[in-house]
Amino acid sequence: MSEQGVTVWASVVVAVVAAYAAIVSTIALAIQLQAKRTLFKVSTSYGATVVMRQPPSRSEMRLIMSGANQSEHRVTINAAFWLLPDKRKALITAPQLFDLPFDVEPRKNIIIQEDVERVTQGLKELGLNGTIKMRGCLQDAIGNEYKSKPIKFEIKSS
Repeated sequence: MSEQGVTVWASVVVAVVAAYAAIVSTIALAIQLQAKRTLFKVSTSYGATVVMRQPPSRSEMRLIMSGANQSEHRVTINAAFWLLPDKRKALITAPQLFDLPFDVEPRKNIIIQEDVERVTQGLKELGLNGTIKMRGCLQDAIGNEYKSKPIKFEIKSS
């Protein structure tokens, strides 16, 4: 093999090794960024709390927001609110069961329940009526907002 052929062959090998190294380092960086990324899922649903008393028993409808920390690090939740159709935020000032800020450990969740009547009254005071779509939203200590899919909420006039 001529000297020129060896030089071309060496150049091809160097280019292939360099491309391989670039691909491997890019994949490694993507994996590191994925591990550091906060994966926090929020969902909103309806439920009921059954209060058993003698007599009678009654059921209270609840609006439930759940946030699941799917990342590998703690997330500190500083605020919980309902994101309204006009982009206003209806703050949840007295969540049941815990105080804010609240640390959500990796692979754990947070559940917020609000009385539907209380939410309805608050939204009426903001001038809303009829059926609206709103989202549950949790905000962390550095300002990231984690939002649920929209849920239909009926504001009954009575």
